[in-house]
Amino acid sequence: MRLPPPLRYTIPALIVVFGSLAGLSSFLQEINESYRIAEQTASVNLRTSTAQTSRVLEYLYRSSDSENQIKTLVSQLGSYPGYMSVMVLGDNNKVEESNDYRQKGAAVSDTLAGTYSPAISTVRQKLSGSILTVDNKNKLISISPVLLASRAGELRPSRVGILFVEYDLKSVKHYAFNTALRRALISNASLIAFCLLIWLFFEFALNKRIQRLVEASNNLGEGKLDSRSVLTGSDELAQVSAAFDSMAEKMQNNSVRLERQARKEQLLREINDRIRISFNLEQIFETATFEVLSYLQADRVAVYQFAAGTDCRLGRFIAVSSAAGICSILDQEVEDTCFTPQLVKLYLKGRANVIDDIKAAKLTPCYRELLERYDIRSSATVPLVHGHELWGLLCVHQCRDARKWSDEELAFIRYVAVQLAIAIQQSILFTKIETELRDRRLAEERLIQANHQLEETNDELARATRLKDEFLANMSHELRTPLNAILGMAESMSEGIYGDLPAPQSTAVEEISKSGAHLLDLINDILDITKIEAGKLEVSPEPSFVSELCESCFATAQQLTLAKSITLHSDIQPDIPCCLIDPKLLRQILINLLSNAVKFTPVGGQVSMRAVLEPSSPASNTGSHLAFEVRDSGIGVAPENRDKVFMPFVQVQSSLNRQFGGTGLGLSIVKKIVEAQGGSIVLDSELGKGSHFRVVLPYHPASAPQGKLSDVSDPSLVAKQDGNNEHQKLSSQGYNGQSKDGIRVLLAEDNRVNSLIYTRYLKSKGFDLLHATNGQEAVDMAMNDPVDVIVLDMSMPILDGFEVMQKLRSSTDPRVARIPIIAFTAMAMKGDRERCLAAGANEYLTKPVKLNQLDITIKHVLSNGESG
Repeated sequence: MRLPPPLRYTIPALIVVFGSLAGLSSFLQEINESYRIAEQTASVNLRTSTAQTSRVLEYLYRSSDSENQIKTLVSQLGSYPGYMSVMVLGDNNKVEESNDYRQKGAAVSDTLAGTYSPAISTVRQKLSGSILTVDNKNKLISISPVLLASRAGELRPSRVGILFVEYDLKSVKHYAFNTALRRALISNASLIAFCLLIWLFFEFALNKRIQRLVEASNNLGEGKLDSRSVLTGSDELAQVSAAFDSMAEKMQNNSVRLERQARKEQLLREINDRIRISFNLEQIFETATFEVLSYLQADRVAVYQFAAGTDCRLGRFIAVSSAAGICSILDQEVEDTCFTPQLVKLYLKGRANVIDDIKAAKLTPCYRELLERYDIRSSATVPLVHGHELWGLLCVHQCRDARKWSDEELAFIRYVAVQLAIAIQQSILFTKIETELRDRRLAEERLIQANHQLEETNDELARATRLKDEFLANMSHELRTPLNAILGMAESMSEGIYGDLPAPQSTAVEEISKSGAHLLDLINDILDITKIEAGKLEVSPEPSFVSELCESCFATAQQLTLAKSITLHSDIQPDIPCCLIDPKLLRQILINLLSNAVKFTPVGGQVSMRAVLEPSSPASNTGSHLAFEVRDSGIGVAPENRDKVFMPFVQVQSSLNRQFGGTGLGLSIVKKIVEAQGGSIVLDSELGKGSHFRVVLPYHPASAPQGKLSDVSDPSLVAKQDGNNEHQKLSSQGYNGQSKDGIRVLLAEDNRVNSLIYTRYLKSKGFDLLHATNGQEAVDMAMNDPVDVIVLDMSMPILDGFEVMQKLRSSTDPRVARIPIIAFTAMAMKGDRERCLAAGANEYLTKPVKLNQLDITIKHVLSNGESG
């Protein structure tokens, strides 16, 4: 029977075998875990980086002149460690931008991205990024959606691009494998040493020390990584104890490194989260500097910003985190004369400036002095780049002693700098947008305020216009009322109502009548220019025969020339076709020009009028037009005064006011009437040799109306002709120039003088007169005492003319409701006639009323009433 081998051999052998198997298993598990952690970390970082880059790209695509910024952003992302390929794919399945310039413009199917077309389509549809693991988990593929610029008219972008990133996991896995292998070898070596110690232990039978070692081993197994056996002595068991303690220390160091890695990942997530949720650079910088300081255990971390326009020679520390006992340099300005353009170029290329110990480094005196000023013994400085400009620096300082900066630490600092650069760009873009929105809001507020002020101004203008209209209406009434009395009294005396007058008195009455008529013309001119200035001039074109209108105006002008023996000539084209024109305004133009020519032409002078249809002229790009010319041999106008003759209330020489009189409104009215019809008027004159006015109006052909327009002539002539016709009509009906006996006229007039004039005149014509001095009396008398016609002043006390007509026309007595009413008033404003006729008047007369016209109108309404 064979006995088992000695324990001093079997135990170490078993420990070696099983330890090796455990080490191999642990090694494999550690590799798998390291691979998993590395892959997971890379995936998280890649997802975060590409998501942030996608948001920046979306903004840049909505901005103008963003192509260079997109190219810089893609190139910068492609320069990071592990980023093999970075492409921006348009919605047209072409590469719009790539860190490999050769792929720009290529079809997606011709690139690596073509292999992942289904995944790209899914991302476009869901607008959600995706991370793929490919090539036996040796690569990561990131596919993120990017909303491209909106099409014209779109409220929300519909075009979706893709940010495609290929990330290499081989280097990460290689590093994880080497680390795991190194730890496994160390662990196995330690295990072998431990087995030897156990073997020696059994050799020397040190049970108590074994127990202590076992206890330390148990503590280590329970997770107490700071547990140590601490066996003293120089024997093998002490060495085993030392090896065990060394292994425990390495395990503890490995645990610290894992915790440090986790802390690093957590720190980066916090910085990314801060950037993602905040546009406040001050808060982002404070968080970043504090976390970097805590992670690197440095003495000071600072963000330094260059002042604009100083070529990076002047700047300020805008964010600083310092360890206890280290002075703060926050807000301190720095003038660095050693900062050369070459250094700027190196920083723009992403190069870091690393100094392990300024005592051993070869530095320029000015740079050494700058570092010593802030107690810097060792530093690591990386650039903060915005677009193509060096915005600032991320500085990590060691002040108490020198420090050897590891690659891992420098990579960490660079990564934080990249994230801060993204935050800077994001904040600047946000500030720009916020400024634009604020400016837009201010502009909208100013526009609202301006609109409010404009409304108030318009209200004030409307009120001023209304007050002016009321003033003019009142002034018209107040001027026409006494003028009506003057002209009426003069007309009554001229017709012998007050008896026959001797020749001198008859001449005086005639002069009174002329002066009153002149005053009426002045009032009408003032009302005309006021309506024109207020924009109330209405142009009412109708088919008209221009030649007949001109002949009528010429005939009227002949009466004006008799007193001064002025020769009047006419050259009127007889065959001007019928055209659309306002005959009333054309007549006003020609009569004003002719009367003005007669006025300023001395006795025995000459005045001529010409009217012609001029054909279109291709050379001057004008169509056919009507031309009217009035020439005189009068006093003329100096060249410097030609524009003044068209200004209202202006005469070129004050002496002319005394010699010729007038308000100076006639030509101003003519000019505005001409321009209102799309025409023009020019004056060619020479002092002492006469004047030449030329009016041009657009020609619009029209079909000839029924009948001729030769009836249009001077209003006084029309009235006279109408009167004669009316007398003939009434004579045929038995009136014979006098009213029928018993025809009763109710005169409603509150003005004593006017009432006296009308009463005497109408009684002289054979009418029976009733007189009412207010509106209520007129209503009562009309209802209680039958009358044949009512002459009603519209401005009456108690009840005005409109109220009187309303009561009479609404009467249940048909006789009262049908009484003919002649409304007459001194208001004479635009729309008064229409309002009176609409209120129930049969006729409308404007004060001052010519007495014979009043007689004719009464007979006219009576004739219509009988014939009806």
